[in-house]
Amino acid sequence: FTEKQWKRILEAQEIWKTSKPLEGTLAESYLKTHRSIDGELSAQYRFHPSVINYDNFKRYPALVVSATNDKKEVQAIQAIYLDTKTANKINRPLRQKQNLGPTKGACVWLNGYKAGQPIAVVEGPETAATILQAKGESWAVVCTLGSSNFKSLSIPKDARHLIMVQDNDIDNDKPEQSAQDAALFYAKRGVTTWRVKPKESGCDFND
Repeated sequence: FTEKQWKRILEAQEIWKTSKPLEGTLAESYLKTHRSIDGELSAQYRFHPSVINYDNFKRYPALVVSATNDKKEVQAIQAIYLDTKTANKINRPLRQKQNLGPTKGACVWLNGYKAGQPIAVVEGPETAATILQAKGESWAVVCTLGSSNFKSLSIPKDARHLIMVQDNDIDNDKPEQSAQDAALFYAKRGVTTWRVKPKESGCDFND
């Protein structure tokens, strides 16, 4: 990692260290009220009352999600900035979510993998929580915090089935290419890969 990347890693680790569980927080309200996620939430999702937004260098309460490396160390977080009055995401044009720390080689495992399970590989944390709520423990669910990280995911050696859950982005060329490259990469490892995304443009499976 570069010096700047190490700085962001330490920043992410400090934010995660000073965050707290979701129960009774603005982040829990966001997920349940605005994203209709009512099931048990992963311990990888927490709340922080004050995370900097580098668009305007102001601080906002945020849902924070930790991405860990193969050593289970926090390497990055994603902060989803929340409005204190509505518990929804802050208004654009400010950035509504931001990754802090390098995400390549790190991911968010929402639940544990069991031998032979299919693995749902999901772009965003809200969609990942929705998939976990729908499939329960029958699937392992992992969030990559972006389609560009599909290929850099470290999956268990015995995994044979991946479901790549894509967002249907309006500007779809780069995410689509990332998904195609990842599917080919895992196929060469003997992993059967399915790709799914919503029919409607600009949506994900949590919309």
